[in-house]
Amino acid sequence: MRALHSLWIILLLAGCSLSTDVDGYTFVDSPCPRPARRCEGGDTYWFVTSKGDIARHVDELIDGFDVDGTSEPVCGHPDSVSPDGGVGIDNALSSLLETVEPTLPTPLDENTLNSILSGESLVVLRLENVDDFVNDDCIDFSILRGQVPLGEDPMSYLDANGDRVLDADLTLDYGTVTANDDRACIVDGTLHATQGDTRSIFNSGAAVAELATVAGRARTRITRDKMVDGIQGGGLSVTDIVELLNIQDQPGLVNVLEGAADLYPDSRGDCTHLSYALTFEAIPFTPGSFR
Repeated sequence: MRALHSLWIILLLAGCSLSTDVDGYTFVDSPCPRPARRCEGGDTYWFVTSKGDIARHVDELIDGFDVDGTSEPVCGHPDSVSPDGGVGIDNALSSLLETVEPTLPTPLDENTLNSILSGESLVVLRLENVDDFVNDDCIDFSILRGQVPLGEDPMSYLDANGDRVLDADLTLDYGTVTANDDRACIVDGTLHATQGDTRSIFNSGAAVAELATVAGRARTRITRDKMVDGIQGGGLSVTDIVELLNIQDQPGLVNVLEGAADLYPDSRGDCTHLSYALTFEAIPFTPGSFR
């Protein structure tokens, strides 16, 4: 089951996006008007994720998104309800990881923080064309890979006083865009963005693997000073997960993943994708160099 934990770490590490397709989805749960025009004017703001975890069950409730657009059971898996009463929530991966977590040496949220403070998992969130942090109908939202400046030791640079909190007032370098929504929006202080389909590549020694994320979207409470109560989710290809984790010769684990799949049945009625939702918080930083 540690392979599932490896999948969690992979989700935290932004790969190199090969493509993004938002227009294939209607995202009925998004309040953004998605105007035909691109966003114009406004200011640019940069954030970096400071905390992360899986979306967790609270009693029988769990946060996430209605990825498949239905509240009916799919492949025998009933949908969930979110803490705010939203129905049709798809989040199969969290249930698997909550089951695995007690067998791990470190809780998932602590492992996430370790990845952030070591500089391995610096996820940059860039907002362009921002006019208002309460209501703004057109914002260009991008996810990028972050890095500490050249020559800096990540641990001492990111957490200088050793309190295991990402320091404020950081300057970070950034890479290429891994996902983008050029018509995101803010409604009543909540940012809503869609990422559609992305295929990210990951290098593992001499091998290169891909992981497809489908129907991706995110939302978070936002001010100039922070993002809180963030949720990012979508669906993952089971075939890609098996190949990426190199578990083709572990039929028991493959069967667990295939049995938990809850999205996009094929012609035989077997679901091909696994829904997921991650939580996050983010703080502002000053952008350094592109590299």
